[in-house]
Order: sequence, then structure tokens, then C-alpha cells
Amino acid sequence: MIKPIVVIFDENQASKKLVSNILRKNYKYISVDNLKDLSYAMRNNDVKGLLIADTIKDHKKIIEQIRKIYPANELGIILLQSMDDKEEYKEELNIGFVKKPFQPTELSSSLKFVLSSIPLVEEDKALKFPRVKAKPK
Repeated sequence: MIKPIVVIFDENQASKKLVSNILRKNYKYISVDNLKDLSYAMRNNDVKGLLIADTIKDHKKIIEQIRKIYPANELGIILLQSMDDKEEYKEELNIGFVKKPFQPTELSSSLKFVLSSIPLVEEDKALKFPRVKAKPK
């Protein structure tokens, strides 16, 4: 089974630990708590999902900038919300929302949904060219 890579961007260590425990079974994950580490993780991994806490300073601008680089069919984003402010987000950002506190099944199903349209590439084939079948003689 291919495990998609998901980045958890949250400054709260307890929250990151809770989320990582939920993701551990079905996803590979990278936890970051600053923009420098987020940028590094996104550039150097085949990231398919981003969980970002609404407590991150300028999280809306960060999401807008990420969406300019990664369209919705390449990266699923879920905002972990401590407040219910969906109305403040533009629909074209194509992000999911999970309100804190959340149940593990709620986060899992939301992540599964936002990742459902993103193609996954097996790690060992990610940097290889696809095989071409030889024409029969």
C-alpha cells in the first residue's frame, strides 16, 4: 500500500502529537512548526497533503501562496480550526476544514476525502520513467 506524505504545520506540540498519532497507520508524515521547515519539507518530498493549524500566524496568506504553487489536484489542504470561520476563505483555495477538538475518525475521513483526487506515485517509481511495452513481432 502506498502511504501518502502529509505535512503537519502546527506550533502546538500537543496538537501535533495528537494528529501524528491519528496519521501514523495510513500516512507518512512530517511535522513542522515554522515556515522554513515547511518550505524545506514541501520542496524535498512528494507531499500530497497539508494539515495547517489556524493558529499559525498568517495562515491564510500561507495557504494562498501554497495554492499558487500546488493546485488542488496536486495537494490536499485541511485547515485545523479552533474557530469556525469558513466564510473568510475563498472557495478557489479548495481546502477542507476540521474543527478542533475533533474525533480521529473525523480527521481521517476528511483527509481521505481531500486526497481522493490526487494521484499517488509509488516511491520506487517516482523518479523512473514508465515502462514502455515492446510491440509484438
